[in-house]
Amino acid sequence: MLQLPLTCETITMFVVDATINLDKFQIVRENEGSQDEPFIWVIGIRFDGVTAPNILTASENAALSFHTPPGRHKNLGSAAEHADNLKPFDIPEAQGVWKTSLRFDPNSNFPVFAPFCTLAIAVVGLEEDSTSNTLAIEAHRRVVEFVKHTLTAELRSILADAITAFGQGDPLPSGQDVEERLTDVLNYRAIKTVIDDFRDSQIPVAVLKGFVNLFTLPGNLAQLDHDEYVGDAQAVYTMPELIANAIDGHKITFELNRDKSFAQFIESRTGIELPPLFLESIPKINMPAKTGHYRITGRTRRTDLREPPTVAAVWTPEQIVVLARGDDRHCFYINSDNGGKSFRTKGWRIAGKGVFTSGMGATTAPDGSLLFVCGRGNDGRIWSTRPTSKLTSLENAGWQQLPPLNSRFGACAALSEAAKRLHVFAVDQERRVRWSWSNDHGASWDLPWGFLGTELLGATPAAAVSADGKRINVFGLDRNRNILRAYSADGGVKWEHLWSRSGLPEMAFSSAPACAVSADGNRVFLVAKGDGSFFFLRSDDAGKNWHKGDGVPAKEWTRFKLPAGNGFFISAPAVCASPDLNEIHLFGVFNDMRMYHRAIVNGKGSDWQTAGDEPVLFA
Repeated sequence: MLQLPLTCETITMFVVDATINLDKFQIVRENEGSQDEPFIWVIGIRFDGVTAPNILTASENAALSFHTPPGRHKNLGSAAEHADNLKPFDIPEAQGVWKTSLRFDPNSNFPVFAPFCTLAIAVVGLEEDSTSNTLAIEAHRRVVEFVKHTLTAELRSILADAITAFGQGDPLPSGQDVEERLTDVLNYRAIKTVIDDFRDSQIPVAVLKGFVNLFTLPGNLAQLDHDEYVGDAQAVYTMPELIANAIDGHKITFELNRDKSFAQFIESRTGIELPPLFLESIPKINMPAKTGHYRITGRTRRTDLREPPTVAAVWTPEQIVVLARGDDRHCFYINSDNGGKSFRTKGWRIAGKGVFTSGMGATTAPDGSLLFVCGRGNDGRIWSTRPTSKLTSLENAGWQQLPPLNSRFGACAALSEAAKRLHVFAVDQERRVRWSWSNDHGASWDLPWGFLGTELLGATPAAAVSADGKRINVFGLDRNRNILRAYSADGGVKWEHLWSRSGLPEMAFSSAPACAVSADGNRVFLVAKGDGSFFFLRSDDAGKNWHKGDGVPAKEWTRFKLPAGNGFFISAPAVCASPDLNEIHLFGVFNDMRMYHRAIVNGKGSDWQTAGDEPVLFA
C-alpha cells in the first residue's frame, strides 16, 4: 500500500539546493601602518530554469537572480575593527551565508540547457578609513549593476551558441566552457575598472588640488580610498559540478588583490610621474604592488543530497534494468532486452509514485522473479518495492517502509540465489553502518538495522553476495574518502576485514562505490568515481589480491576513459554482471545529466552510449 512520505504531490521543478558559506576573513598583508578595518561586498548570482526562458527576450532584471547583502561599513562586525594580521576571524552569517536553489522545469522547452544552470559569487574587499558610507553604497550599487549587465550579455551569448549547436546537431558548450566564459567577464580587472571610474567621477576639482588634499588627508584623494581597494575574486559553479561534489562540496579561497601602488595609480590616471623624493617622504602611501592582501575562505555545498546520486543496475539472462532518481524526484527505470545493445524500446518510465531524497539501490534474483528496489524517502527512512512478478511490473510498483531508521544517505541491497536471504545496508545520521536482513524477500525483517562495526562512512555503501549466500562483500568510503571493505565468508555470522583497506590502493573518491561478484564469490569487480572519471579494480581470489584485469597485483586504480568530449561523471557508478562476471555493464550520469552505458564482454570494452534518448534529468 502506498504510504507517506512517498506522496502523490505535484512537483513541477527539478531542484538542487545549495549553500555558499563564506566563513573566515583574514588580513594577509596590512595596507597601511595602522590596523585595517575591512568591509566586503558580496554578490551572489543565480541563473537557472526559472530565468533561462527569459534571458533571450526579457530585460536584465528577469534574466538573473541576485543575492546582495548591504555593502556598508562595519558589515564584518566588531572583529574587523581591530583585526590582527594573519589571524582569521568569522564572517557574520548575514554577509557570508547564501542558501539558494537551482531550479529547472523538466517539461520546459529548454531541457538540454539544465547543465548551464549556474551559481556564481563575487567578493570585493575594502578598507574603511575615511570612505563615506554614502559613497561606498553607491559604488556597491554600480558594481552590482555592472555584474548584472555583463553576465546577462554573456549568458545570452552562451545560450544563443547552444541553440545554434543544438539545431545543427553539434555538441553543446560544456560546463567547463560556461565556467570559463563567465569567469572571463566576471574578473578582477573588470570590477576594478568600475570602481576606478566611479572614484574618478568623485574628484571635484583638478588633479593639482587633489595633491593638496594628499598632504592633509592621505589616502583620501577621491574619497573612495584609492590604495585601500583590494580587489575581487569570483567563483562559478554549474549544476553538474554541485551534484558531482556533493560529499565535500567546493572549497572556496578568495585571494583579494591590490596590484597598484599609489604612484602607479597617479601615473595611470594623470600621466604624471611622481618624483622619488616626494615618494620617499610618504613611504606608507608608496606601497609596492602586491597581491593577496585579504583572504576569504568558505565552502559551497549541495544540501538536498549529501552525496552524488547513486544509480542501480541489475542483470538477468532476459534483460538489464537501470534505475535512478530523476525528474520530480521519482525513481525512473529503463530496460534492455538485447544485452545492453539498446535501451530505447519503451524509454524511461516511472516506477510507481515514490518521491525520494537519495539515489536508488537494487538487487534481483538471477531469473528476474524478484526485484528489490530501495531508496531514502521524504521522511528520511528507507522505502522499497517488493514486486513478485517479472521486472516489467515496476511501472505499477507500490512502496513500503523498512523498519524505522533515520538514514543519512540511500541504501544498497544484495540477494543470494540459494538461501534467498535479502541484505540491506544503510548509514545512519551518525555515519554508522546499519544492516538488515530478511528471509522472506522483505515481508519481515529478522535483523532490523543492527550495527556493522564502528567505522563512520561518508556515502551509501555497496554490497554483493555469492549465489550460496555465504560470501558477502560490503564496500564504503571512510572519512578520508578511501574505500574500505567488510567481508564475511559465512553469511554474516562472522566478519573478516571489517572496514579495512583489504589490499586496495589508497585513493580519495568522490562517490559511493559499486560492486559485483561472481556466483561462486571468487571474482569481484569494484568501481567508484574519482576526479570525474570512474576507476576500477578486479579480484579473482575473493578480494585477497586486486588487479586491473591482467592478474598483476595493482598499485593504483585503473581509470575508465570518459565519453567523447569534455566532461565528467556526476553520479556514482552502477554495475551489474553475469554470474561468471564475463559480461559486465557499467552505468553513470554524465555532466549533460544523461545516463551513459558501457559494456565489458570477455575483457573488451565498448564505447560509452546514452541509455535512452529522452531528456530525463538525473541528479
